[in-house]
Amino acid sequence: MRPLGAFLLVLLALGLGFGWTARRRWGPLSGVRPWLLALGLAPAHAVALGIAGALMGVDGGPLVAFAGATLALVLAAAAAVAWLLRDRPRWSSLVLPAHAVAQGMVTALLAGPFAAVGADPPTAGSPAVLAIALFLAAAWWVWLPGRRGRAARAPRTRSGRLRS
Repeated sequence: MRPLGAFLLVLLALGLGFGWTARRRWGPLSGVRPWLLALGLAPAHAVALGIAGALMGVDGGPLVAFAGATLALVLAAAAAVAWLLRDRPRWSSLVLPAHAVAQGMVTALLAGPFAAVGADPPTAGSPAVLAIALFLAAAWWVWLPGRRGRAARAPRTRSGRLRS
């Protein structure tokens, strides 16, 4: 467990360094394209698993359920990102590792159908998706803009009460 923890700390440090460098060079991260790329990792992994499972002869029912669960997770993550980007943009970066962990749990449910056809359970891709999500979350924590400013208030005036 210690080497894994050290590896995750290194990923977080590298992500923070990359985010800091990118923010200084290109300014705060904005737009939809980076989110489409980041949230597209898990569906790409799911498509690869679905194709591999179909080629190995895994029953279609679990693969269709896996595809549906993956689609539901992506939609939930996109909704969470959209909600968080309105008021707390930096906190939206934490959606990426949460989505990767949830996708890993859904992927683990395919172990039974894969074992039924004599194949190894699909465990290789989920840690890679989580590692990429941790790196991006650390980078985007720094790279995303901070909290939006509140509406300007009227300038402060004296209350009329003077100190004695």
